[in-house]
Amino acid sequence: MRSIPEGLLEAARKALGYREKNNGSTKFGRWYYTNVDTSTPSFKTAPWCDMFVTWAAHQAGIQDYVGEFAYTVDHAKWFRRHDAWSDKPEPGALVFYDWSGSKNINGIDHVGIVERVNGRKIKTIEANVDGVWLKRKVRDQSKVVGYGLPRKVWKAKDGQRKVWEVKNAPQEIREMENDLQEIQDTDNTPQETWEVENAPQEAQEARDGDQAVAGLPKPNDPAKPQAMAAGSDAAPTVRAFASTSGALSGSDFGDLPVMQETTVSAVAVTALLCVVFLVRWTRGRTSSAGPATGRHRQAAFGLPA
Repeated sequence: MRSIPEGLLEAARKALGYREKNNGSTKFGRWYYTNVDTSTPSFKTAPWCDMFVTWAAHQAGIQDYVGEFAYTVDHAKWFRRHDAWSDKPEPGALVFYDWSGSKNINGIDHVGIVERVNGRKIKTIEANVDGVWLKRKVRDQSKVVGYGLPRKVWKAKDGQRKVWEVKNAPQEIREMENDLQEIQDTDNTPQETWEVENAPQEAQEARDGDQAVAGLPKPNDPAKPQAMAAGSDAAPTVRAFASTSGALSGSDFGDLPVMQETTVSAVAVTALLCVVFLVRWTRGRTSSAGPATGRHRQAAFGLPA
C-alpha cells in the first residue's frame, strides 16, 4: 500500500512535460472548474500551480489530506489550521514560496511538491513555471515560506476519528444490544410461546395415554379407589397379579423379578399366569417320581403333596 507522499508524487510525475495553451487555458484549470469550484469559469485560464496540486491529490485519492485549493495563501493557512505546517522539507510535502523572500504566509506566490531533499537544496515538481510548463525544478530554500505536510493532516484526522470511535463505543454497544433484543423478540412467535406454556400439559397427556393403554387409572386420579373397590376392569388384573406375585415370593421362584403393578399391562399379567400354569402342570406330572423338593414347591402353590 502506497503512503500519502508516494501516492501524490506518483500522480504528479505522470503529468510532467505538460504545457499550457496559448490562451492560458489548461486542463487542470478546466478540471478544477468542473469538479471542485464552479463559481467562476475564470479558473480555466487562471494561474494553475495550485490547481495542479489539487488534481494530483484527486488522482491519488488523498484530497482530504492535501486540500483542494486554487489560491496558495488559503492553502497554506489550511495546513497551519490542521497543525501540519513545518519549516523542514520532506518528500511529498507541499512547498510554498514568496518570491520576495519574506516568511509571511500572506505573501505566498507559488506552490510545488517536494520530490527530494539534498541538504539545503530541494528537488520539486511544479506547475506554471518558466512561463507555461509543468516540470522539475531544483531550488534553494531562501524563498521558501514553509511546508505543508499531508501526512500530518492524515494523522490529525485519523486521530480525531479514533477519538470519536472511543467516545461513542458504549453507545454503539448499547445500540447493538437493543438490535439483538429486537431480533430475539421477533423470533419469539406466538406459536413458540404457546408450545412453551403448554409443554407440561402435553407431557402429562402423553403419560395419561400410556396409563390408559395399560388399563390403569391416571396417577392421582380420585376415581382410582372407587374403581378398584367397585370391581372395574383393571381391578381383577391387578389383584390376580398381586396374588401371583405373593405366591412366587414365598417359593423358590421368589428370586424372579417382581414388577410393579402400576407398570404391568394386562397382556404381561396374562403371559405370566400362563407360565405359572405350565410350570404347575409339569410339576404335577413328575410329582410321583420327583424328589422331595418338588413336593415342597407344589405345596407352595396350595396343591396336595
